[in-house]
Amino acid sequence: FVVNQRGRVYEKNLGPKTTEIARKMKNYNPDLTWKMVNQ
Repeated sequence: FVVNQRGRVYEKNLGPKTTEIARKMKNYNPDLTWKMVNQ
């Protein structure tokens, strides 16, 4: 999950390497593969 500056939450299945990929993320820059979570 990532949260933008407006408080919108997005999710994406990063697969079996989720932890590794998430640790490498330094900036908020989701592409169209991220889906907004309905709250």
